[in-house]
Amino acid sequence: MMFILLATIFYFWFIFKQTGSNLIFYITMFFVLFLLFSFLSLNVVIDDKYLRIKFGYGIFKKKFILKEIVSAKSVKNHWYYG
Repeated sequence: MMFILLATIFYFWFIFKQTGSNLIFYITMFFVLFLLFSFLSLNVVIDDKYLRIKFGYGIFKKKFILKEIVSAKSVKNHWYYG
């Protein structure tokens, strides 16, 4: 994710150098970088009642009631699954 974020920043910098200042460019750049920063980390917390997951700074989050979780298993995913 860090590589994608850095590549996107470099790409926006390159476009900015070619085209110059533009309001639509700034709005698009801000929106894309905001979304990328939103998924930069994943926080998982288990307390007495809930399993909570939160991406980045918490805009995308979900909680599950522990009593409703029927089963779980350990899996190994490829690195490119994120």
